[in-house]
Amino acid sequence: MLPYYVLIVPIAALAALSSGRRPEPVAWALAFTAIVGFVGLRHHVGMDWNNYLIMIQRANNGDFWNAFNFAEPGYALLLWIVGQMGWGIYGAYFFGTIIFAFGVFKYSRTTPLPWMALLVAIPFPTIVIAMAAARQTIAIGILFWLVAEWEKSSIWKRVGLVALASMFHTSAIGFLIFVFLGIRGNPIVRTLGLIVACGGILFFLRNSGQADYYDELYVTGQTSATRSSGAIFHVLLNGGPALIALISGPRVRRALIPNDLHRNMAIAAVLLIPLSLVVSAASGRLTLYLFPVSMWIFSAIVTLFVKSDRLLVRSMLSVFFVGLLAFWLTFGNSATAHRQYENALLVESHELWLCCR
Repeated sequence: MLPYYVLIVPIAALAALSSGRRPEPVAWALAFTAIVGFVGLRHHVGMDWNNYLIMIQRANNGDFWNAFNFAEPGYALLLWIVGQMGWGIYGAYFFGTIIFAFGVFKYSRTTPLPWMALLVAIPFPTIVIAMAAARQTIAIGILFWLVAEWEKSSIWKRVGLVALASMFHTSAIGFLIFVFLGIRGNPIVRTLGLIVACGGILFFLRNSGQADYYDELYVTGQTSATRSSGAIFHVLLNGGPALIALISGPRVRRALIPNDLHRNMAIAAVLLIPLSLVVSAASGRLTLYLFPVSMWIFSAIVTLFVKSDRLLVRSMLSVFFVGLLAFWLTFGNSATAHRQYENALLVESHELWLCCR
């Protein structure tokens, strides 16, 4: 488990010591490179490792169009390209991690304390999810980028980026709800837009076959194999801070919830808490798109303290998130697939799973 601490501890130290909104460019670039190399070049790590090996082999076992039978269009195309190049699953993981990291780093730069926001994203979004759920990882990166650019984006850009994210993981289509909730002006138009968005999402899911797939996997067909006993803890990582922010006084709420999008995401994060007791796996998946909520809150909450106390608060938060990762690595249900970390750059060439040229 040592490699995980080698990754997170320097970021935690910088989160504790850095008090400005502008991270040091060299350190920031090194952190980006470290995360991309650590996550994107992992070898035999993550619960879905074998599933993605099968997926890339099937995607390249036939002509170009055959690939689209085994994944969402965007990821199917990526699998086919890296397979044809002979890079195997490492190529898909590497390029997917770059997209994810661009989104995480882009959003972190918008927060009051970028290093703290980045640290918040390490234990669960980066280590637990990005090192397992490769398709959704790309969708998360795209949507984080969208949240970072939200105020400067037209409704068409917002819809376009949500559509792009859903080409890598269908669940991202649900983010359209926030797009239409964000329409300014006449509330009737906003309500109609929301109805159209919900109807469009249902139409898309039903006609693509994804509705039956997700229902069978996460809702009515949920079994002990697909039920996530740790989902309530995952959801609380967003829902807990969101609830505190929403019920706080006006001054605190303004600091912790910077705009309408974050308010709507915070409400959704809170609603997922009781939902996780019914459909645990689905709630755990949906909360991943809401992590900008906790990233902002934990970076902004430091600013509510007097300057003389902020170093202590940052240090306490840094220790907490390192401890959170340590707790998951020790007791997490899926942590066994992460503990023995290996990197493609450090294993013998004959051990690499390369295909499919």
